[in-house]
Amino acid sequence: MGLHIDKLRSIRKRKKITLSELAVKMGITRPTLSYWENAKIFPSEIKIRMLAKVLDVPVNEISDLNPIKSLSESSLAPFESTIESLLERRNEKDLIEVQATCSNIMNMFKAITDAKLVVEAIFSSLPIPFYIKDSTNTYITVNRSFLYALSLNKNYIVKGKKDSDFFTKNEAKENSEADMDVINTSKSILNKEDYIPGTRKSRWGLVSKIPLFDSEGKTEGLIAYFIDITKVKETESDLLKERKRLSNAIRGSNIGTWDWNVQTGKTIFNERWAEIIGYRLEEISPVSIETWEKYTHPDDLKASMRKLDLHFKKQLDYYECECRMKHKNGQWVWVLDRGTVSEWTSDGKPLIMYGTHQDITERKASEIKLAQSESNFRTFIEILDNIVLIANQEGRIIYSNPVASLALGYSSDELKGMQVLDLHPSHFHKEAQSILSDMINGNQKLCSIPLLHKDKRIIPVETRVSLGRWNGSDCMFGISKIII
Repeated sequence: MGLHIDKLRSIRKRKKITLSELAVKMGITRPTLSYWENAKIFPSEIKIRMLAKVLDVPVNEISDLNPIKSLSESSLAPFESTIESLLERRNEKDLIEVQATCSNIMNMFKAITDAKLVVEAIFSSLPIPFYIKDSTNTYITVNRSFLYALSLNKNYIVKGKKDSDFFTKNEAKENSEADMDVINTSKSILNKEDYIPGTRKSRWGLVSKIPLFDSEGKTEGLIAYFIDITKVKETESDLLKERKRLSNAIRGSNIGTWDWNVQTGKTIFNERWAEIIGYRLEEISPVSIETWEKYTHPDDLKASMRKLDLHFKKQLDYYECECRMKHKNGQWVWVLDRGTVSEWTSDGKPLIMYGTHQDITERKASEIKLAQSESNFRTFIEILDNIVLIANQEGRIIYSNPVASLALGYSSDELKGMQVLDLHPSHFHKEAQSILSDMINGNQKLCSIPLLHKDKRIIPVETRVSLGRWNGSDCMFGISKIII
């Protein structure tokens, strides 16, 4: 579809119509018309036909479009014979009436032709598949999008066709029955999600079928169109799968979830969030951020607020805090609270935050027991009469008891970080390493290599070594008995 620019300019100049005058008649701006004449943008089919009408020239004189067939002399033949008979038999007064009638008829046909021009231009340019059927469920016309969707030539003759001429047997049956139901019941189908006919159920659409009525209100056919929503349905399907995976992951990990609008205080908790503190969600509803504040230990709430503030200032990538919450039975349960801001306001304030609650009560109880056990063990070590040194896997001292400081002349701070080998005379280092390896592997129980006092005095000892853990890390325990 092309606009003959040179011919357009020539006709406009011949008719002595300026760009501004033509733009006003077209209902467009002068720059738009100028762009048309300079091939910077191209008008639509309906605009080209309107342009030809305003210039009063055939549309094919200024473009590649074919003119809409107008009333020919032959189509007026019946009216001509009637008018001639009237002229032969009636007087001058009758002639005037006949002329007026003919004029009205011509004006009516002109209006119909103009309307047809607009309707056909709009109809053909619709980007969605569109068809019209008569009351017998037979096709009257379709638009180009319909033909394109079915890979049919734009000149394909549609009038008189049935659904079986376009679709597979099952699709034709389903579409035909749906259309016939609209025709018989005169009830519209609007935006129904269904497969688009002719796609072998590979594409989804919003299907609309609307009955057409004659002047007496009788259904004489229908209009149907399909809006392709396949990409939307695919996105919905992907989101549904992702939501299901996330839901299963949350259920499998047995964690509570929370969703917090930081600006309004509105929150959403899942059922597990309430279960952790001994409630059903309905028992503590309606919920808000105040619900969290109500059940959280005051000391831990302060710590939580400090960490949230750092996250809101973007000094922490995410929020994490271990908090005590009051259980329904009156006891305190420990919760690992984690979250991150996912949406911010335009001025940089936190808006939406998502997070989780994990019950860590058992872990905290184990940590407390371990701490108590280590505390008791430390007390036991400190009252021993023997030298006790604890070293990490690199052989550096991480703990020494008071007897070690008295016997070796070093303070506990001085001993901390020293290599154990440095407490032996240098000429014994190689032998000490070998014996240590044998003791760790269970091949030797005692080591009689002496220790070295800070003032270089030799201290005879018998040392036992074993592996263990200290403050949660692997280590070596050395207990040396001084030989007098």
